[in-house]
Amino acid sequence: MEEISASALSMAVVATIIYLWLRSVAHRRGTQALRRAQSHSFWCALIAFFLSTSWDLAQFWSVPAQSQSMLTLVFIALNAGGWLALVYIIGLFTWPKELQTVRVASLEPRSLTTPFPRMLGALVGILAIAASCLIWPVSKVAAYVSESDREGVPAQDYSNFSEVRWDGLDRWRPGTEVAPLFALCIAGVLLATALIALIILKRRPLAGISADHNKQLRAVWLNRLLRNCGWVLINIIGSEISYANPILGTGWNTVSTFGFIALGFVLFVWAPKFAVSNVGRNAKASAFSRMRGHSNAVSYVLNSLMVLAAYAIWIACSYRFEHLSEAFGPARAQAASNTLMLALSGAAVAIYLVLSAGFAFYAHLRAKLGTPREPISENLPVWVYSLAALFIVSGIFMLYTPQTLTPGAELAVSPWVSTGIVLGLLLIAAGYIWWTRHCSVPWQVTGEQEIWYRQVLEFRALRILCSALFLLPGVASFDEPMVIAIGVGLFCIPSLLVVKRPNARLLTNVSA
Repeated sequence: MEEISASALSMAVVATIIYLWLRSVAHRRGTQALRRAQSHSFWCALIAFFLSTSWDLAQFWSVPAQSQSMLTLVFIALNAGGWLALVYIIGLFTWPKELQTVRVASLEPRSLTTPFPRMLGALVGILAIAASCLIWPVSKVAAYVSESDREGVPAQDYSNFSEVRWDGLDRWRPGTEVAPLFALCIAGVLLATALIALIILKRRPLAGISADHNKQLRAVWLNRLLRNCGWVLINIIGSEISYANPILGTGWNTVSTFGFIALGFVLFVWAPKFAVSNVGRNAKASAFSRMRGHSNAVSYVLNSLMVLAAYAIWIACSYRFEHLSEAFGPARAQAASNTLMLALSGAAVAIYLVLSAGFAFYAHLRAKLGTPREPISENLPVWVYSLAALFIVSGIFMLYTPQTLTPGAELAVSPWVSTGIVLGLLLIAAGYIWWTRHCSVPWQVTGEQEIWYRQVLEFRALRILCSALFLLPGVASFDEPMVIAIGVGLFCIPSLLVVKRPNARLLTNVSA
């Protein structure tokens, strides 16, 4: 009962925060209702993605010193589907006030198949079938108990245990106990997705916007829901293959890793398709809209590359640790893999900043073809620089003194390596910020809009720098989930929370 009460209380607190945030997005003043509905849809999908994927299925089979009860494991299995359903249900009841559902008969043609993305739905269905089929090899995995835990166990019972070890675990549950948990997890995710999809399809059209915009909103919600479901299923499949390693063989892990990267990228870029409305045919994008689109496209590409790079770095360091631990022991292998992780992570952040500066340089060259004007820039608010300095200093301090959070911990890498990486990142970030303030922009925008553009670029540099310097000690020197969570959270802070967007039209009318 205590576990149920604690889980219910935590879900209630998080649900309240989600509700208040989505309501604030939906009722933001000074923005059109349709724009707020689109922003509201984006935030709903983003929150659902992080909550439904922020769980570790290894808890299904790993047995800690104090064994978890079966009720706790059931809650973990239903975690993804429960959060997915909860966030989307909250999102469907926090629309902008102007966009209330029409309670009278509507001439808008509605069916259960027209707005549904069939190809994306087919891909999600294939992933669901694959996840279900892998339950069979999962059920064939034998349990493992280390020598120290076998004391008091009769010798004839050893035949029920596997002699194969992986992931550094001392013991794990048998497949007969883990397979039902995977089945429950898959069923929960599919049931939540089907329920929310049905609600989206059967929802009454919203008043205040055209029928085309209603269809587009419906298509966007369905698209993001299915992509989220696909990501969760990919995570489940990866966990199943990892657990069924003794049955499937080690080759499956290698093949599945690259397959999951490819599938995850496909789902990430799978945008919804819908016809262009008649309203937009006699309009063209304004200069501010083109500048904003360029900035968002650069951020989208670079953030995608960073996520893929983080996954690739983790794979490379894991393989290095496995190969070196057999020859030189775990201690030296861990030091070598940590050094590699620091170096590759620092290089990834440096490449991020260099590529971002390269896109700004391309825009600078385009501006030189016309009549460039003097750059206009302003500093970010003082509190932004204060918080950035606090996170940077804290990350550097933890990198050199890991014992502050983990008593008895020692430096995992050479101080010279850490110093070189930190100084290199600080110098590259300073050079990038200087360049964003002095480069030219090719768009004919107002001074307020140009200042916004440069402040967004500067904030993104500070964001990636703070996140990197907070993540480096968390992933290299010690395993601190809170430090890693703060680093990931810093990387996910949107610029709109810090840089106020200027009032500007995104479309300009063109006479026929």
